[in-house]
Formats: sequence, structure tokens, C-alpha cells
Amino acid sequence: MAKIITIKLVLNRTIRKTYADKTYWEYVIFESPFDPGTYGIHIIIGRIKEWHEDSHIEVYFPQHSMVSEEFVVNESKYRLKLVN
Repeated sequence: MAKIITIKLVLNRTIRKTYADKTYWEYVIFESPFDPGTYGIHIIIGRIKEWHEDSHIEVYFPQHSMVSEEFVVNESKYRLKLVN
């Protein structure tokens, strides 16, 4: 089962969440220039001071859907849920 990451719908601004174990995720939401009506989200999941191990992924989904399709980062499954 995929872990659901809840993120706030803020366009074109970098948001970062850091945890006590020095792991973090960072994201930017943008309107896709390639497909009107679609959000793109660039996500970085990593560990502070180990930049070479950061994972970058872009997820796209329709603006009318507030939950993304499942995606995999470092063998872990995730879905994004947008909140206003």
C-alpha cells in the first residue's frame, strides 16, 4: 500500500518538510505547460548532507483530481494528496 503525502496546493513556490532523523521532502507545484488542466509536481526526497542520494521525480495529474497516481521512490510507494 502506498504512503499518502498530503501537500498544500501552492503554485510555483518551493515547500520543504524536514524530520528529526534529517530526512526531508521538498516540492514545487506548477501548471503543466505541456497539458492544460494538469498539475506537475517536482519532488525531492532525501537526507540532509547526503545530496548524492536524493531522489527527484515529477508527478503529473489532472487539476480536477486531488490525489495522484501511485509512484515509486527508492523502492517505496507514494501518492500525493492536494489540500487547499
